[in-house]
Amino acid sequence: MGVFIVSYPRALIRNMVLVLIRPVFISLPAWVVLGMWFLEQGFMTFYLTEHTSVAVWAHIGGFLAGAVCGYIFPAMQKTPEYAVGAAADSSTDAGQHLEKMKAAVEKDPSDLGRRHALAIAAANAGDQALSIQEAKYLYARIPDHDMKRRLDIRLLQMSMGESDTTARGMLELAEGFYETGHADKAYPLYRQVLDGWPDHPRRPLVMVRLGEILAEHFQKPQEAIPLLEEVSKGDPRNGLVQEAQFLLKKIIPLKDAG
Repeated sequence: MGVFIVSYPRALIRNMVLVLIRPVFISLPAWVVLGMWFLEQGFMTFYLTEHTSVAVWAHIGGFLAGAVCGYIFPAMQKTPEYAVGAAADSSTDAGQHLEKMKAAVEKDPSDLGRRHALAIAAANAGDQALSIQEAKYLYARIPDHDMKRRLDIRLLQMSMGESDTTARGMLELAEGFYETGHADKAYPLYRQVLDGWPDHPRRPLVMVRLGEILAEHFQKPQEAIPLLEEVSKGDPRNGLVQEAQFLLKKIIPLKDAG
């Protein structure tokens, strides 16, 4: 849990809450859910240690150790020679660097880090075809949950003139920006999907995202409410419907106060 909270703090975790004996499902960011769990453990150390056999301090220690490891382990990884391209001296010949990256990939074609470096080196050297080829290879193999790396590859493709203007492509790009904390860049892409594909199967997700961004990032609750209200009328067992209802409860008091 410690590693997860530092690695994916904005990842949504679905929770069940009993309201008058009725289960209600809400999705909250990992930092909220795991942060509340950590506070609960802290509470137990002060008030319940004499009445429970649970090793609460072991939970707290394990959580903190995991969080520290989440920060330390990526920094401890040795930067291989082929990945130093971004920090290369300005006098480094781009063509020579590209050949070096090609040789590194030939030694271990399955290493995604090497192929990522090759894609960047190809872009710097002006080899657009090779850069796009490597970017496509990477994008097909990076896990869906690794939003930051997927976004990096998508932006590299766009810099090479390969833009995906399909609904799926724009939605993936929007989700990448949203999950990495760039709501301002995600907003126009969500808006394009909503306006351009009114029957898109993921329309409820797009409307909830737009509603949240309008209300919490742009401070425009009046524009957010119609979008969220439309989603909130769906199946109450649906997580997005519950999220829309939750956002409305937060937004409407703010609107009335304004």
